[in-house]
Amino acid sequence: ATISIAVLSFVVWGHHMFTTGMPLAAELFVMYATMMIAVPTGVKVFNWVATMWRGSMTFETPMLFAIGFVILFTIGGFSGLMLALVPVDFQYHDTFFVVAHFHYVLFCGTAMAVFGAIYFWFPKMFGRSMNETAGKWHFFLTFVFMNGTFYLMHILGAVGFPRRLADPYHYETFKQLLPMNQFITLCAFAMFLSQ
Repeated sequence: ATISIAVLSFVVWGHHMFTTGMPLAAELFVMYATMMIAVPTGVKVFNWVATMWRGSMTFETPMLFAIGFVILFTIGGFSGLMLALVPVDFQYHDTFFVVAHFHYVLFCGTAMAVFGAIYFWFPKMFGRSMNETAGKWHFFLTFVFMNGTFYLMHILGAVGFPRRLADPYHYETFKQLLPMNQFITLCAFAMFLSQ
């Protein structure tokens, strides 16, 4: 599955260019190739879940971060499937939806996996356990504020909020979305502080 993802990744760079005037045949090829990545990625996700299935799991901090990784990476994958569809991408291109997808896959998933690895390997490397209560607080605060930051960006993108605004004048067009933007900003600061 990993090799399939790697090979297909070399083919699908064109999904970033659906709105640039690509020929229809190229759009269709890239769309189907991008959607095909969901198959080996789904195999990976099911492998991770099956590894945990009916196991004697304990929910210490490393396992919480591992489960958080699977959940957040999967959310990012589903939003990627939506962006793989050419007609949908025309609506979501250059909006906060793309920002949310990108961060769920690359930032949320990576951060959860790295934190889980740190909590798992630190005692083995240094012979000292980390504080389990503080670790669980770290996980729950990070998980909640990470979703508060990036999940709402999907909603903003779905209504057309662009990811780049050159000056405050453009915010007038989207002033009804200001409370959600402010909440996202508060969640981002809280996510930073929870680290």
